[in-house]
Amino acid sequence: MTLFDTFRKRREEQRFRKQQLERKETVQETAAPATQKASAQADGKTAPPSSGESRLVGTLLRSPHVTEKAVAGNDHGAYTFLVSSRATKPMIQRAVSALYNVTVEKVRTITVPAKRRFARGRYGERSGFRKAVVYIKEGQTIDLH
Repeated sequence: MTLFDTFRKRREEQRFRKQQLERKETVQETAAPATQKASAQADGKTAPPSSGESRLVGTLLRSPHVTEKAVAGNDHGAYTFLVSSRATKPMIQRAVSALYNVTVEKVRTITVPAKRRFARGRYGERSGFRKAVVYIKEGQTIDLH
């Protein structure tokens, strides 16, 4: 058994080294666009959202949360979205700004817990979710419908 373990250990070490090299290469590649982005902003030009930001939008913002209460808030510049459970306020702010081209003033998040339900003689669970109320600059609107 020790003979097979040594082969496995060698393969694992080689995989680990390859992963480290790939990580270093990706870090170097991402460092170069960051400097280009900074120079574009220094010129006063706004750079288009990168592919990383667009991926971020798709994973963070699940859908608009359309209820009577949420729609009533739209008149006051408050828009409600269902978001990923791992999303943070700064991430949500960047995602909404990139997707709808608006200025986000503040973000409030609410985590609705899962609830136990009894149906057909069995207990089940209604899944929980997380929503974010995004307040945008006065005078700007988002067309959700």
